[in-house]
Amino acid sequence: MVFGAQCSQPSMLTAYTPYFIGSAPSHAAQSMVNQLTNTAKNRELTNIALSFGGDNTLALADISTKLHALGVGSIGASTSFAATELADLPML
Repeated sequence: MVFGAQCSQPSMLTAYTPYFIGSAPSHAAQSMVNQLTNTAKNRELTNIALSFGGDNTLALADISTKLHALGVGSIGASTSFAATELADLPML
């Protein structure tokens, strides 16, 4: 079965919309689907994942979370370092 936001069963699947596939969604699954229902952010996240790949998107999210925790002052230096390091990597 397919479940959408608020555990509803959609009559049609649409792009940039999160769904849960399974027999009965857990509370955690329901929460994740409900949090991901913002269409503008879903489109942006989808485009990032298509551009960089799923694993790289998760890595970027992890880096972003860590930089946010460190504060705004560290973002400039970290971004400069990352740009220098990433420039040396081959593009896939």
